[in-house]
Amino acid sequence: IACYTDDVAENGIALSSLYSAYANTLKTLGFYIDAAEAYSQTLALTDSKEFYFQRGFCLLQSGSYADAIADFTKCIELDYETAFAHFQRALCHCATYDYYAAINDFKVYEEAFPEKTDSFLYMGLCYQNVGLYGYAITYYYKCIEANISPSSCYFNIGNCYYSDDDYANAIDAY
Repeated sequence: IACYTDDVAENGIALSSLYSAYANTLKTLGFYIDAAEAYSQTLALTDSKEFYFQRGFCLLQSGSYADAIADFTKCIELDYETAFAHFQRALCHCATYDYYAAINDFKVYEEAFPEKTDSFLYMGLCYQNVGLYGYAITYYYKCIEANISPSSCYFNIGNCYYSDDDYANAIDAY
């Protein structure tokens, strides 16, 4: 990028392509903050919806949740990778304790991919955190059926029953 000249541009390599390749490399290496900045440079040169998603992912990984939410929202508005953008945005909402927003985003993802199980544990945790224990228990049992952290799920099921003053079922789950 530092060596970029008009010569290079005349040979068909755009500066935005160099920034995106640089950003992709940084992301692959786990340098998410630097990658997000490189994606920002790319977006300044070319308004590509793919780069909002990529930058949002890097921002999520680096803990910049509000900025990541903005990028995933932009993806959804532009109809780019919508279901995946909802999933990633839901993760941001979980990290910021906005469980109702997370539940809504995870529902969109589940509707798009009913066979996928990667949102089940998150949904159980979100429902548990907002006190909707019946829904939480349903998702924890889905996790158990899919062999996703069964011991943790039984523990959380016990906690849900306990919070609902259903001690007999809590003991069974524990």
